[in-house]
Amino acid sequence: MKQVFTLSIHLILIFVLNIQTSQGQVEWKYLKFNDNVDNDESFLALVSAEELSNGKTVCGGINVKDENYLYPFLTILDEDGRLILDSTFNKVDQGVFFVQETSDSTFITLSNSIEHIKVVKTTYDLDLNKVSEELVLSNSNVFAFIFSYKTSLLSNGNTILTSEVSGGFAGLLYIIIDTNGNIVKKGIINTNGFHNSIIEDNVNNTFYAIGESVIELDSNFHIGTTLIEGLVEDDSNYGFGTVKFNDHYVVTNIDSDQGPILQVFDTGFNLVKTISKTDTIGDYYYSGVIFNPTLNLSDSFLITGYSGNYDDITSIFLRKYDENYSLVWETVFTDSTFAFEISNLSKNADGSIMITLFGVEISGNSDVVHTCVIKLGVNGEISTISDYPYSPISYTIFPNPSQGTFNIIASNSNDLSTITFYAADGSMRYASKLSNSSLSELDLKELPAGQYVYKISSKQQIVKTGTWIKI
Repeated sequence: MKQVFTLSIHLILIFVLNIQTSQGQVEWKYLKFNDNVDNDESFLALVSAEELSNGKTVCGGINVKDENYLYPFLTILDEDGRLILDSTFNKVDQGVFFVQETSDSTFITLSNSIEHIKVVKTTYDLDLNKVSEELVLSNSNVFAFIFSYKTSLLSNGNTILTSEVSGGFAGLLYIIIDTNGNIVKKGIINTNGFHNSIIEDNVNNTFYAIGESVIELDSNFHIGTTLIEGLVEDDSNYGFGTVKFNDHYVVTNIDSDQGPILQVFDTGFNLVKTISKTDTIGDYYYSGVIFNPTLNLSDSFLITGYSGNYDDITSIFLRKYDENYSLVWETVFTDSTFAFEISNLSKNADGSIMITLFGVEISGNSDVVHTCVIKLGVNGEISTISDYPYSPISYTIFPNPSQGTFNIIASNSNDLSTITFYAADGSMRYASKLSNSSLSELDLKELPAGQYVYKISSKQQIVKTGTWIKI
């Protein structure tokens, strides 16, 4: 399993310290540290975020505790991105890839196995109690990579989720969900090749499977004519996806040298134009987001997300295009604290954008994966670092090990933080508020000798975790 997840982190991405562009704001960010800091197989990733009608946000993802155990993980945040609840559920070999609100008090998740196809729909209340559960789709001969699902909105308001499948054959998985969370249609199409998207032609009541070729599908998703061959050759490129924009189909492919290449097709899938990033700064190596590389914000704007690595510094890029496919702005995120890869871009009802990310702490264990979600203002436009209410805080801990002296140096912190120590059995052994000054000194001589996990919390969020040895 580790090889599968290592594949998804083939390029480390970094976020949010130096932000370039004009307009708009970052409304909040939530950073979730992985508590399992001593396990090199540990992997924590939020991969779907849904803002509810009450202003709260539900995030779903995966928690890999070691090589053999994958669990679904859910987090509920308030209107300001502060933690209300989170939970890892004891449901082995399932990871959440989709969240949708179904009423004022419930939401559904879709989760899948990493070894084969076993899609499960679960309904939860806002206290994370399970209301109901049902098996949606199962096939032991093929698998769908949990980070590869694409979503798009159909003309009737339903949502279609798609993912490429491989193993016994190459094909395309699809699930259609209505606004109440009911499964309308589901299945697996054997396309004999890489395909990861289904786009609707609501005028002719047909669909298109998009991937290495463009295949026409009827209303029952039966395979028809192949319209284009050789559309994409690299089926491991996670920056590949398709959206419908006005009267066009826009296929996004993240080229490793050029960044995003957008191919614009008319409704008959005739190529209208190709748009590529030509103002590359430096010798970047590019890769794309995994779920949805392009969002249709409205009839007038399109936004594309991707990443670039230059001179060991990696950035996240957002590019906004108008209805004539002219570039409106580009926003760049960089950071030297965390190396985060985008797992998904999604749009809220008010037009604001959610970005979920996962990656490692640069100064920490490079094998332990943490996770984050940020909410951008309407249309994703960003201005300066002051738009980030919670800038990354850096902590230096020393000495380690020690006989009881524990010093903390904090930078970028003007807030009162709390530190908590836990023994190996998980019991809390010590807690204290930290001073507002840059240096805090703790006397832990009365704690028994042994290894402890410490957690530093600020604004109700865990911002630092690690191990300390008392000798």
